[in-house]
Amino acid sequence: MFRMQTGINKILRECLTVSPLEKTLILSDHKTFKIGKRVYETARKINLETALMVMEARTKDEEELPRHVSNAMRASDVVIAITSFSLLHTKATKIASENGARVVNLVNVSEKTFTEGGLTASYLRVSKDVETLLTRVSESNFVEVISSNGTNVYFSVRDRKWFKETGLIRNPGKVANLPAGEVYVAPVENTVNGRIVLDSFGRNEKNKIAGIEIKTANCVGVSDLASNGARLTIYTENAVHDLEERIKKFRDKKC
Repeated sequence: MFRMQTGINKILRECLTVSPLEKTLILSDHKTFKIGKRVYETARKINLETALMVMEARTKDEEELPRHVSNAMRASDVVIAITSFSLLHTKATKIASENGARVVNLVNVSEKTFTEGGLTASYLRVSKDVETLLTRVSESNFVEVISSNGTNVYFSVRDRKWFKETGLIRNPGKVANLPAGEVYVAPVENTVNGRIVLDSFGRNEKNKIAGIEIKTANCVGVSDLASNGARLTIYTENAVHDLEERIKKFRDKKC
């Protein structure tokens, strides 16, 4: 537990700045209970008013929560949700936020996240870096994304609003993920062109590498890359249809 202490304290003291007078809820599921309990125990040691709630794991991202869980979130000042799937866009999170709760979601994290990963960062430094990056890109009209894995995609962001996630969740009603540190924007419709390479496709397909060819925001081809990038097979139109069907099924599950 001692090795996780730094990351847990960073969440409580730096990211959320929880005070002893605030009602804090640690929400976990039966798959993440071990980490949730460690966060709870650390919060108790620094005299925070803390409750630990364990629910059945959701089966997909944004699946709604039981009413009693939603009520507990709404009654809290701070909610630290350590869960197998995202709760960020659920009605329960929205209601808690509207009632002033600060909600942070740590999705599918491991102990390594606390000891070697994103929760070892200084979020005061991350916040400054994010603000600097936002200043540099916020007046941009055009974005090109190039990666060593083969991604090369470009699109317009003219008149689009840029957003930021600094990792500091200190204002009432703020909802965010941790680890954090990003700026993001939505492209102008029908302006996306190029190629996006996916390093993995789904949670349980770690070794899959797929490339998607995009023209005016439409998928026009799918590539299957070997792990070393040496082999490339361009699929037929049927494969494009299969990809579209997979995306449709994924969206249906999210709804």
